[in-house]
Amino acid sequence: METTLLDRIPLTLDVQELKTILRLRENPRRLERLTEMVAEAQAVARPKAIFRMAPIDAIGEDTVTVAGVAFQSRLVKINLKEVGRVFPFAATCGVELDHWSHGFDSPLEGFWADTIKEQVLLKTMEYLVPHVSETYAAGPVAMMNPGSLPDWPLDQQIPLMGLLGDVEAQTGIRFSPNLMMFPTKSLTGIIFSTDTKYENCMLCTNLDCPRRRAEFDPLLYKEKLGYSG
Repeated sequence: METTLLDRIPLTLDVQELKTILRLRENPRRLERLTEMVAEAQAVARPKAIFRMAPIDAIGEDTVTVAGVAFQSRLVKINLKEVGRVFPFAATCGVELDHWSHGFDSPLEGFWADTIKEQVLLKTMEYLVPHVSETYAAGPVAMMNPGSLPDWPLDQQIPLMGLLGDVEAQTGIRFSPNLMMFPTKSLTGIIFSTDTKYENCMLCTNLDCPRRRAEFDPLLYKEKLGYSG
């Protein structure tokens, strides 16, 4: 098993971007404090990602076998039926930043710190995805994540992480008995080549989700999952 660890991911946090995300009003003292926190986070953050190329061995009725590991999911089967390889991954904001985020007594600053971690994870993914695509000449890619949709439940993280070896030793990501990830701002999944735009959000019926990246698509929902929304 040959995996690639990315542990020198370029990171630039934008105070103004965070100010917008946090809906921070023109309050000089709060903006000054946010600026201080961003500088601290920038100094300590060590985001990481691990991935590998894995061949698709077989596609069954509602299963896909990847490098000897079987996944049970109609959605995964449909998305990967024309694909010969995939890229399992795990990414995190990093244990260093996570430790920093727990050092705030103020609920407001704790919320800011959590948002900063989320942005670091987002920027880690913005680095990882094109890196995978360019390194393997994969062309346009999309991703799926266990637990994002009912058709590929969270317990599928167990076989998925089996494709990456000792994830905790390499990235610091660990799993609780109920499969919560720590640091909490971590993400696992499969990156795959695709000729069409795909986002998990397009099949998610939680229409009020504040993290939605794409509109719910009822026609795609019926096509991929086999029933109407």
